[in-house]
Amino acid sequence: MKCVPRVNCDFEGVMTNEVFNLTPQLEMLRVPLIPCVNRMQNNAIDVCCRDPNYKDPWPDMNGNNNNNNNNGNNGFNNGNNGNNFQGNQNNQNSGNNRNNKKKNGYGK
Repeated sequence: MKCVPRVNCDFEGVMTNEVFNLTPQLEMLRVPLIPCVNRMQNNAIDVCCRDPNYKDPWPDMNGNNNNNNNNGNNGFNNGNNGNNFQGNQNNQNSGNNRNNKKKNGYGK
């Protein structure tokens, strides 16, 4: 996202080189635009628009596009061998089970 003048955002909120001088009726059809402070234009109040030339590095962040059988962890090993549940399922009766304690009412 970049902070650009409103006239450089199209109907989908994508930056363009052409100028859009829209009537109030057409402005109502545009996606909502988020205001921002454009420091490159002496702190003018402009809008956030998506840069059409931006390439997201996330899918190939580690340099391996084929996933190398890492169960979607992107190279991180969280110690549970692909089991993405928190905690150990084999130890269900540990001290954390809330049903083991008898709770008295408030103030008793």
